[in-house]
Amino acid sequence: MAVLPVFDDDDILPAWQLNALRNEIERVVIATFSDNTRTNKPLFKVRRTSNQSITQNTDTLVVWQTYSEDPDGMWDPAVPNRVTSKRAGVWLLMAQERYPLSASGDRAGKIMWNGTSVFDNSIASYKGAARNDGEGTTLSLGCIKRLGVGDAIYLNTWQSSSTAQNLTSGAAEDDDFGGTWLSGVWLGP
Repeated sequence: MAVLPVFDDDDILPAWQLNALRNEIERVVIATFSDNTRTNKPLFKVRRTSNQSITQNTDTLVVWQTYSEDPDGMWDPAVPNRVTSKRAGVWLLMAQERYPLSASGDRAGKIMWNGTSVFDNSIASYKGAARNDGEGTTLSLGCIKRLGVGDAIYLNTWQSSSTAQNLTSGAAEDDDFGGTWLSGVWLGP
């Protein structure tokens, strides 16, 4: 670790020494207080822009079609069902799954970490009966999870009606209500 020097009033510092001091102060601040040099916290929000058909009694990964927030490029359209952490630390993960009106079966959702086995990789889960009134069925999931750089987050869905059901998308300007999405915000180191 570098030692910060002491200066007199008559000292004139060259630019390289001032830059080295700035770098050391920034390193100490980040190590002590987190990365306060960023203008925003790491976060992401991916969502569906059209319906996704879900076969009955089949665990299915939700395939994301776009993002609302992703300043760090955590979602890659080449692997559209996965979000990859680019910042180690504690994360608040949240998801919503929306199904239309239906009188039969159950609906289930799971946030999964570093794998797609619903039995081995689930970190948040919800299961409820289908709804045939109002807005249909909404599943809300959330958890706090410590992630490392490169950790993968997935959203799984399942339904047990007698036929395939659509996981719905939200309105173009209102992806929070009526749609299916996955989001996360970094809380700290």
